[in-house]
Amino acid sequence: MIERVLKNSDFELMKIIRVIIENCNNDKGINKIYKSYLEEHFMPILTSKQETNEYLIETIYILSYIETDWDSKLEKFNLIDFFEKNLKTQNYDEFLLAVISFFGNIATDKGCSGKIAKSKIIPLLNQILVRKMDSLNIVFSIILSLYQMLPWKDTRELIIKNEELIQIVLNCLKCPNEQINFISMRFLEIVQIFEKQ
Repeated sequence: MIERVLKNSDFELMKIIRVIIENCNNDKGINKIYKSYLEEHFMPILTSKQETNEYLIETIYILSYIETDWDSKLEKFNLIDFFEKNLKTQNYDEFLLAVISFFGNIATDKGCSGKIAKSKIIPLLNQILVRKMDSLNIVFSIILSLYQMLPWKDTRELIIKNEELIQIVLNCLKCPNEQINFISMRFLEIVQIFEKQ
């Protein structure tokens, strides 16, 4: 199926490929299959000008589920620039959500934290959070991404020093959405632990 979708740039089939990894992302065998197509097939789609927006969105979502050594791929595929460019200029919510989800996957890799900390990504996520407070999916994805960076010193220090960002997450505790409320609480619990150190 993956080879067929890559050969024909089939958007509908790509959606199915995405749903499979989305629902089997704890399956090591499934991850191994997708990972084998990562560098030569999925990653080049990010810079291809020939793919439709929908096809690109589905590809980015797939990348948000693949477990691999993302640190070694940040420079190879110019991913910091990819995130900065799209977080800064993209207004289409579905595309933005896919990019944030992909970044959230990268953020779990400790080896990426130093490069992320030196980039403009965290301030850009802050700006999007302010701008998109009415989009619950985007708010949840950003807070989750930030939460996933808290274990790593480089990114944690930047997040904790950002008073506006902390205040926004505090305000999210009042959000009626249970997912946002839960991740905001967990986020603030971790921040509080490290603030006391």
